[in-house]
Amino acid sequence: QGKRVLVVCQKKAALDVVYKRLKEIEVHPFIALVHDFKNDRKDIYAQLSKQIDSLYEYQHKNNSLDTIYLERNFLQFSRRIEQICDELDEFKSALFDEREAGVSVKELYLTSDINEASVNMKQEYRNFYIPEMHDFIKKLNTYTAYSNQFDRESYLLYDRKPFINYTVEDLKKIREIIKNIPEFKFKIEKDTREILKTEIDFVRCENLQQRSEGIGNFIQLLQEEPSFHYFTFMVPAIEKEADPLWLSNIERIVMECYQRHGPEINLSSDELGKCQRVITKAEEARNGFFSWTWWKYFSKDKAYVEDVLKKNDLITDKKGFQIIAEKIDARLNLEHNLTKLRDKKWLEAVPDKESSHQYDKAELETWFYHQKKALEATLIFRSLRNFNEYFNIKNIEHQDLLLRTEALLKVLSTIAPQIKYWESYLSPAEVSKIITTEHSEAFLKILDRDFDALCDFDTLNFRLEPYQKAVISRLLDETENRSEESVLTLFQNSIRLAWIDHLEVKFPLLRMVSSRQMADLESELQQCISEKLKISQEILQMKLRERTYYDVE
Repeated sequence: QGKRVLVVCQKKAALDVVYKRLKEIEVHPFIALVHDFKNDRKDIYAQLSKQIDSLYEYQHKNNSLDTIYLERNFLQFSRRIEQICDELDEFKSALFDEREAGVSVKELYLTSDINEASVNMKQEYRNFYIPEMHDFIKKLNTYTAYSNQFDRESYLLYDRKPFINYTVEDLKKIREIIKNIPEFKFKIEKDTREILKTEIDFVRCENLQQRSEGIGNFIQLLQEEPSFHYFTFMVPAIEKEADPLWLSNIERIVMECYQRHGPEINLSSDELGKCQRVITKAEEARNGFFSWTWWKYFSKDKAYVEDVLKKNDLITDKKGFQIIAEKIDARLNLEHNLTKLRDKKWLEAVPDKESSHQYDKAELETWFYHQKKALEATLIFRSLRNFNEYFNIKNIEHQDLLLRTEALLKVLSTIAPQIKYWESYLSPAEVSKIITTEHSEAFLKILDRDFDALCDFDTLNFRLEPYQKAVISRLLDETENRSEESVLTLFQNSIRLAWIDHLEVKFPLLRMVSSRQMADLESELQQCISEKLKISQEILQMKLRERTYYDVE
């Protein structure tokens, strides 16, 4: 800046150090070192004399330098140094920023290891603020210890209902239920065995209870004797393709034959074809005067037609011919569908012309009514497992079947309420274990031993947030020995790596360290400082020389 500087110190050594350093950058000819104003005077005058003798040399050196070039390079290096320092300051700020995770990313780097095991926590990490994880870590350690003890399939109470907010009273009720199950099982098996007259276990009784609605429908369908009769015939003869819908459709078609004038019922089945042909010829003859006259007086079919019409209470006119034709068509249709019914080996006593009422509509309706009930009952009977073993259809009486089935339903009706009561405290899997195996004593023993711990574990599990459950589940799945220390180490490493990913995305500068960028910046900064120092020295020497000949007279 073209100013003079005076440095004063009590210690001679300190001044010597300053002088030595300035000498290293070759500015000592322009500095006077005074320790003793008398003894050092001669040396100072010698310096002044030497500078006066060097004025031309100084001016020549300065003229040979490009001042603008030096200053421009000095500014360029200064700006670049400032830019690099700003980037490094920003990096430093990001490195020590604690606002996001509660600790700096520097600490996260130092307390994590990307090469060690970790689990994905990209969805949950924001819920874990590092300084506030103490409560969760405590829960994690407790959960891990309990999980190693109780979350094993071999543990008898593994499939339990959660013991949340249970008290000693609940423990008493659970004990009562466990003791009650074998007793109730024995009673149901005994009562059912007496009704069915065969050995049966509780599981089969439960299966039957689940089909109680079907058994109830079965009883209702067979209340009437004819339905039961057809049922006993149908059970051994039923075919796989037997379909209630098919039978209902045949009934609908048969009943349609009785609409308008109904079917012709006086002729035998063999006569229907002949009669239809004769009627058709007679109707054709009516279309012409001469043909009709010939038919009335000379046709050999006239007497036959008149007899058929008379039996059906019809006269020989146009309307009579139309009605008899419709009745014959209806009869043919009726015969065709009754033949379909007769082809089914599982249908008994299909009505025919030889029956007492000669195709009476009411008789057909009654027959279909009982056959449909028998078919539905048969399908239900076949769908009920082992029902063939329990009821011998060939030898059983109607009332016996109804009474035994109703008695069975009464016994089965007690199962569902009892199981519902059991399952207020026990899971279906536990009930099944106690029923199918002799585990009741073992259940009671484990229950007394672990009740308080199970209450604590299940309550802890219930109070965990969904994201906490997800994290714990993942940690336990990924830890081989599932020790508390291993699980905690895995969690700490995983959560820190997740936060590091977050911070490196938010502050991309942090990634400079793992790339060449940081090393390149350091190298460039050192080079710029070195160049700036070099140029600074040249500019300083130039200005010092300039001061010696400036305003010389």
